[in-house]
Order: sequence, then C-alpha cells, then structure tokens
Amino acid sequence: MITLAALLAWSVIPRKDDALPRRIVLFVGAFTFGSLVGTNFGLIIQIAALAGAFLEWICTPAALRRGGVVVAWTFALIGFWALLMFHPNVQDFETGLLGFRKSVLAFAGLVLGLAMRPAWIPKLELLIVKFTAAAVSVSILAHFVFPGISSSILRAAGRYTAVYDGNDRLQGIYAGPFHAAAAGLLLVGWALVRWNVHRKSAMFVGALGLVCMYFTFVRSAYVALAIMIVAAVLLSGKLAVASRRFAWVALLGIIGYAALVSVGDDEILETAGSITDFSSDSRFLNRIPTWQDAYQNFADSMFYGWGAGSAGDTMGDAFIGGVHVTPHNMILKFAVEGGLIGLFLLAGLVVVVFRRVQWTSEQGRLGVVSLLVVLGMGLTVSSIDMLPVSYFAMTLLGLGLAEKRHESGSSGEVVPTVANSSSRAHKASASS
Repeated sequence: MITLAALLAWSVIPRKDDALPRRIVLFVGAFTFGSLVGTNFGLIIQIAALAGAFLEWICTPAALRRGGVVVAWTFALIGFWALLMFHPNVQDFETGLLGFRKSVLAFAGLVLGLAMRPAWIPKLELLIVKFTAAAVSVSILAHFVFPGISSSILRAAGRYTAVYDGNDRLQGIYAGPFHAAAAGLLLVGWALVRWNVHRKSAMFVGALGLVCMYFTFVRSAYVALAIMIVAAVLLSGKLAVASRRFAWVALLGIIGYAALVSVGDDEILETAGSITDFSSDSRFLNRIPTWQDAYQNFADSMFYGWGAGSAGDTMGDAFIGGVHVTPHNMILKFAVEGGLIGLFLLAGLVVVVFRRVQWTSEQGRLGVVSLLVVLGMGLTVSSIDMLPVSYFAMTLLGLGLAEKRHESGSSGEVVPTVANSSSRAHKASASS
C-alpha cells in the first residue's frame, strides 16, 4: 500500500515541460526489476518494450524523431523473426514466442532511443544508468546478504551455469551470471565515457560494475571489458585525451592487480588467467562442438534457417524431435534461426546504424561502447537475449545516432542534426 501511495503521489506531482515522460520512467523501472514480480508480469513488460518503442517513435513529431531508415531495418528484422515463429521446426506458438523474444526483442531498444527528443536524451541515459546501478546493488546484496532474493528468481539455466570452479556465481535478480556480468559491464562502459562529465558518479558506478562483474566469474566479460577499454580510449578523439585515459586505465589496472595479489584473492586471478589457457579449458573446449553443430545446422537450412528459438539458450527441451543447438555465439545464433535472410537483415541494420553513429560526440561514443557489451560477450554466448541489459545497451546506442547530414537546396549549407544538440543538453543537465 505504501508503494502504491508513493506511485500515486508521484504521478500527480507537476513536472517540468522537458522532463522525461512518466510512462518511460515507469517502463524502465518495471523492465529492470520485472524479475522480482513474476513471469507473467515480465511477459507484459517485454510486449510493452517491443510495441511501446515503435509507438513512441511514431507518436514523436517528425521534426524531432531520428533514424527512419534504422527503424525500417529494425522493423524488417523483427518482422522476419515474427514469421519464423511459425517455422515447421518450431513445435508450438509458446516456443516460437519465447524464441522470438530472446532473439530480437533487444533491437526494439534502438527504436526507443531514436524516439527520444533532444531534451530527453541525457535524461533517459541517466535513468538507465541509475536503475541498472540500483539493480546491480540489489543483486550484490542478494548474493551476499539476502540469498533468499536470488533463489526466488525463476531461472532456466542449471547448476552448471550457476557455479564456476566450486564457487557460486553472482546472479542476483538477473536471469543468470552472464546477465549480471553484462549489467556490470554496462555501468563500467558508462563510467569510461562519462568520466569527464560525471566524475564522482562515474567512480562509484564504475566500481559497482566491476564488483558485480568480478563475482560473476564470467571470463567472456573480461574479454568484453578489454575491448571496451580500447574502444573508449581510441574514440576519445584527441591524442592527449586518449593518452590520459589510457594512462588512468593502466594505472588503475596495476593498482587493482597489486591489491588482489596482496590480499591473496586467487579466484579472480585464476578466472582471468584461465582465458589464456583455453587449449586445456573444458568449458571452452565444450563450445567447439556446438560451434560445429551450429554451422552444420546453418548449412542444412541456409536460406531461412530453422525458426525462432532453434538456437535459443536453455530451449532444447522445446525442440525434442526437431532441430536445436546452443551455439554459444551470437552470430551463429542468428545464422541458425534465420539463415541467409536473417543474416542479410542483420547486416543491413548494422550498416545503417554505423553510418549514423556520431563518432565525434560523447553520446555516440557511449552508444558504441554500450554495444560492445553485447558484441564482446557475444563471442562465446548468445548475448542478445540478456534482457533487459541488451535492450538498454541498444537504447543507449539509439540515443547516439543521428540523421545523416545533408545539403539544403543550392546553398550547400549543412543542416545540423537533431541529436547534435543532445550533447549541449547533457552538459546543461550535468551543470544544473
């Protein structure tokens, strides 16, 4: 009752004209903590995440919304996977719907990001970071202090995924340790890019993300983190800035390593060190046959694949008598489920997205670094289904996209894009 009363009071309090709409605030909060409520509520939120993103974009005035081409390619990709729900290999509608959500729901986050008006862009970014930081904090507490919270979450993955080298992995309120690791990485990526704008917040958020990532014992997260650090340094624009960031990262890395050695924490050293011992690592070696099986399945139905969910993690029991593989790779997942048509639509979306990234803006760099959370972990897992983190990563990417510059009339004047003004709005919100 107290919670409902607080929500009611919040809903009637007057807000500024440029404030983020309450519907978006409620959606981000509900999507972040939906696992605490139940499976049925989570399904409702995911439907809202898909349909609501497109409705938000359509209802935004044409002069303020961005990325019409990106939205079209996203709609085509999602629409094709909707058809794959009815593939003969898919046993029933419920299986197809689950496979559809796990494969392409995250891409709707792009559309939501593109629907944001300039004044809303920095606000939605900070909202996502705040809710993710809150969820990570709750997850850490659930792992160490309130294990009942973590054990109450329904998870499809088994004990093998939940344990590494005899140690329970941090899962918290997320669907698994890989989801929790991705959430931590999303926070670290934000801290890397926004260090100069939100210095104190970046220190806290970055440390929180690293702690979360550490206790998940997910080795692919270390690979993704290395890629993100290199990208953040290279995308800083100026050589002096890049050199300073690289120096800070190197110094913090040395201090952190020395601290771990001094306290004798062998777990993280063994976890990170085992990355180079992949030739004798059973968990890595077990992935090689799945990669081979995934490629063979792709070759057997190369044109339109085997249907939604046929390469979905933890969905093997739904395809008894049919074709299913756990590919342990994001690209192989799309290849198996959608064939060449799916890969073509995915490649087209990638091209139009990267042609519209604002490489010279902090917003664009944040979007790229956030995307690398999904791509980096996607080397060894189907990271696109790490909801809600993958959805929010795509949203941050969408916030950093702009319409292509074009010449107006014969004057040849370059028309500034709507998203170019978002960097100024972010600085204003940071200083207020």
